Amino acid sequence: MLLKKLPVVGKYFKSSSSKSSKIKVKLAAIAKDEAAYLPEWIHHHLYFGFDEIEIYVNNTTDNSFQILDEIQKKESTVKVINADPLFEKKEGGVFQHIAYSEILKNSTKEGFTYLLFLDIDEFWVPLDFSTSIEDCLLGLNSPDIVSFEWALKHNENNLFGRPFDISNTLLKHQLVKTIFSTSLTVSTVFPHNISCDNGEYILADGSPFYDDREHKCSVSGDQKFGDIKDYYILHRIYRSPIEYVSILGRGMREIESEHRSNAEFELKTNRGGYPGSDKECISVDISAELIEKYNESYSLFLVKCNLAEKIEIAQQFVTQRYEDVVRAIPDLSSEHKDTLDRILLNVNESAVKEAFDSFLVSNNFKK
Repeated sequence: MLLKKLPVVGKYFKSSSSKSSKIKVKLAAIAKDEAAYLPEWIHHHLYFGFDEIEIYVNNTTDNSFQILDEIQKKESTVKVINADPLFEKKEGGVFQHIAYSEILKNSTKEGFTYLLFLDIDEFWVPLDFSTSIEDCLLGLNSPDIVSFEWALKHNENNLFGRPFDISNTLLKHQLVKTIFSTSLTVSTVFPHNISCDNGEYILADGSPFYDDREHKCSVSGDQKFGDIKDYYILHRIYRSPIEYVSILGRGMREIESEHRSNAEFELKTNRGGYPGSDKECISVDISAELIEKYNESYSLFLVKCNLAEKIEIAQQFVTQRYEDVVRAIPDLSSEHKDTLDRILLNVNESAVKEAFDSFLVSNNFKK
């Protein structure tokens, strides 16, 4: 794996000499069966200064609500919505788009000046591991729309490991997630950006963001190259191998509730396999002092919210789902062959490899 060191200062970044109390930032997410990961995600974004975190929980079979209830007892800036009624009445629309539009409408009424949508495996990160989201926006002169590029976390070998280490192996990715001013006239909220006629689109270093497509989801051309900017989105798409395989089975319990066969569960197919060692990655270092401070803050957060036992239950849910996926693989029909080849690429867990070999034999494929 080729690693290259990263410079700290972005080319277009402008510092601000004054502080403003007018900036009020909400972070919002939709969560399904994310109990094992909600505490670290919430703590991370409170740590970096987000004023409120709102989570729409839907179709959840783990103990997400129990964990969130404990957090809300101690953190008044965390808001939880049971989104099942909204999901059930979506009437043919895409639930994510409907939920995002509702959150935007409510956030504007509540006086939030900026809104950012993330998934629970996505973390907004300042490269210096110190700057708050407010100082980021002030440094960019209170922009209309800022798109932060993904950086995929590699080498997460430890089960339920922490999101940041002293040395972090990241792969820069062209997709973005976007924070935007609620004062804009937004026509559509997309998963990665917004459609807006009266706003200026920039990247995290202040340079213009070019994407002629309506959904503006990724950088292109020369913008795909270069180093990670001063602010980015850490995407923990892989986590450890066991967690990666577990996530592939997110459709299992939903399908079982509809009385279909265990073997015909819905695989999460938007994955291209576990990362190999042939990617050009970037090494991002964080000082031991900052990591210690961050991890100590998280430990205190867990104690304050009394989460130790509930997190253990949530993690058991993840490992059980992994075992369910492994048991189900041999009984899948032959039509899943290409999908399994792709999503299990580079997964070297012995139980998974044995299950896949059994699938090949039962469907008369050559091993």
